Amino acid sequence: PGQNQTLGKMWSSAVYELMNLTNAGGFLRHCDDAKQGKLTRTEYAEGNQRLEYNACVALKNFYHSTFKPWAETNGYEPARGELGEGFYLWIPESYEAWIASYTDGSYDYFYDYFDKTIVPYLEKKGRYNPVKHAAN
Repeated sequence: PGQNQTLGKMWSSAVYELMNLTNAGGFLRHCDDAKQGKLTRTEYAEGNQRLEYNACVALKNFYHSTFKPWAETNGYEPARGELGEGFYLWIPESYEAWIASYTDGSYDYFYDYFDKTIVPYLEKKGRYNPVKHAAN
């Protein structure tokens, strides 16, 4: 926002969010299961992280199947570095390798959400089990 964005970056951002929307049912299911006390903190976070990873893989596939052929046909020259980052062309072949590449806490918000929202909800409903739900 407020910055000039390249066509490729705008497309990659829009398509990524659309891919992520296809995971809405999974995100809702994880939230519902967590609020029922069925998931540990780690199960909740990793389940949602896997959905994010799947959206990244889908975006990379979109690049190869749709965006790249369109760009070549229409003479679109991407800005330097635009495609690798924006379309996740660098993404590893496994979730485990992908999540390990984030050493800056980028995906810790799922753990934070569990701690700040799910745990208080479970406590209020009398469903919180610190041994089970706080598992890392």
